[in-house]
Amino acid sequence: MEIKITNKIQQQVQHVLREYKENELEDELISLVLQWCSEALIMGSTHSEKIDSAIQVNDIVQLDPEKTRNKMFAGCFMVVSEIKSWGVQGYVQALGENGKQGGQAYYRAKYEEIVKVGKAEWVVNNF
Repeated sequence: MEIKITNKIQQQVQHVLREYKENELEDELISLVLQWCSEALIMGSTHSEKIDSAIQVNDIVQLDPEKTRNKMFAGCFMVVSEIKSWGVQGYVQALGENGKQGGQAYYRAKYEEIVKVGKAEWVVNNF
């Protein structure tokens, strides 16, 4: 993760450090720095870390065209059917033919391959 430090941020940090040192508040300073670090990690976490806890079964995700390992699925919308530690399993609903409903193309996507875009209104497996 790359964090850019602007001059303004650097000046603010230096000011806080001077203030805490002058008042002999090292313990409070350490606590504050740890809090800032944890907030920075949350704000700067990768997209996959953010959706890991938010994604649910029946969510709709879109497969990133650049990161999707199987390019046949690049850019497709997928309904999540299972949550895994490494990502999700789901299906892309295929177009049917001759007036009949199509089948499902299943795919296992790592978290870094997907973006959550919504919730499925109808789940094909329930038809």
